[in-house]
Amino acid sequence: MGKLLQKRITKIILALLVFCLIYILNYHFSFFTIPRNGNDIKNDLFNIITICSVFAGFSFTVLGLLISLSTTRTLEILKETTIMLKHCNIVADSIIMFVISMISSMSVIFGGYSTLAINVCKKIAMPNLHIGIIDFLYMASTGYLLYGIILFIISVRNMMILMKKIFEEDIMKGKKKADNFMRSAQKQVQNLQRFELDDYERDTFQSE
Repeated sequence: MGKLLQKRITKIILALLVFCLIYILNYHFSFFTIPRNGNDIKNDLFNIITICSVFAGFSFTVLGLLISLSTTRTLEILKETTIMLKHCNIVADSIIMFVISMISSMSVIFGGYSTLAINVCKKIAMPNLHIGIIDFLYMASTGYLLYGIILFIISVRNMMILMKKIFEEDIMKGKKKADNFMRSAQKQVQNLQRFELDDYERDTFQSE
C-alpha cells in the first residue's frame, strides 16, 4: 500500500512539473491565452468542476463494473495476477486527478480573489505574483482534468478488453453446450433408428 501511495504521489508531482514547464513556455511564447478577467476565469473553472464531477462519476461506474466483473471465471484467474489491480489503479488515479483539478479550481474561485490573497501577494516583492498564481492554478486545473480524461479513456479501453474476454469465454461455453446437445440428439436419433430397426426385424421374424 505504501508503494502504491508513493507511485500516486510521484505521478501527481511529475504532472505538476510538466504543468510548470508548460506554464513557463506559455509565459514566453503564448501558446494559448488565459482569460484576464476574474469572472471569465471563475466561469471557466466552474465548467471544469462540472466536467470533473461528471467524469469522476463515470470513473466510479467503471470501477464498479470492474469489481462486478471480477466474479467471472476468467477474471477470477486474472485476480491472481496484477492485471486486475493495475486496471483498478488506473481508474482510481483518474478519480484522484479529477479531485485535484476540482480542488485547484475551487481554491481560485473561493480564495484566489480574496482580499487576504491579494494583500499577501502585494507584500511579497514580486511583480504580477497574484496574476501568476491565478494563471498557474488555472493551468493546473485544466492539466489535471486532461490527465484524468486520458486515464479514464485508458480505463474504459481496458474494461472493454476484459469484457471481450468474458464474452469470448461465454461464447465458447455456449458452443460446447450446443455441440454436446447436438451429439446427444444424434445419439437419440441413432437409438430411435436402431429401436425401429429391431422392432421391424422382430415383426418380420414373427410373421415368418
